[in-house]
Amino acid sequence: MSAGGRVAFEIQTYKDGRWAIDEVVPTEEAARRKATDLLSLKTTKGVRILKETHFASDTRRATEIFS
Repeated sequence: MSAGGRVAFEIQTYKDGRWAIDEVVPTEEAARRKATDLLSLKTTKGVRILKETHFASDTRRATEIFS
């Protein structure tokens, strides 16, 4: 684990008036690739990526990096 904590990227899609987790990946590059693929589908109304950092103190921080 790095000094900043463990990082994961959560890809969420907008369905039925709410955000739902589609997939969690370990790199930003993979998350952006997946988000682009999802946006190309006509059924996708929205996509966002949350960067989640988990710290040793059992706390975490989520930052939206793509919408």
